[in-house]
Amino acid sequence: MLLDTKKAIPIFKWLISGGLAVVVDISALYIFVAYFHIYYILAASFAFFISATTNYTISKFAIFHNAQNSTRRSYSTFMSISIIGLIAITLGMYILVEFFHVNYLLARFILAGTLGVASFFLHKYISFKDNSKF
Repeated sequence: MLLDTKKAIPIFKWLISGGLAVVVDISALYIFVAYFHIYYILAASFAFFISATTNYTISKFAIFHNAQNSTRRSYSTFMSISIIGLIAITLGMYILVEFFHVNYLLARFILAGTLGVASFFLHKYISFKDNSKF
């Protein structure tokens, strides 16, 4: 059964928003490590906050524009949930890089995919209180 267009649009917007956030995240991570010589875990934290703010802005105004929370409240909630994601990312990166010898950029990319879906639903229902169905 095909997904109807009205229900599919938020999913496609989320994929574009998430994809852009991943590009911002991995680009910032690379710049912090390669040019500023910041330890990859610390650099991942800095890059994460830059990409989370990018993702919030796109999500708030392009995907969940019918959200019930104010911008201040939704941003606070969004970043609180994001901190949980940051903990998972830094722990996951450490394990992948230090124990499995995966390149730090590839490790970050792998984690972006695995944590992205959970992040979408947490932000949809908690940060933006968007209870619309799709």
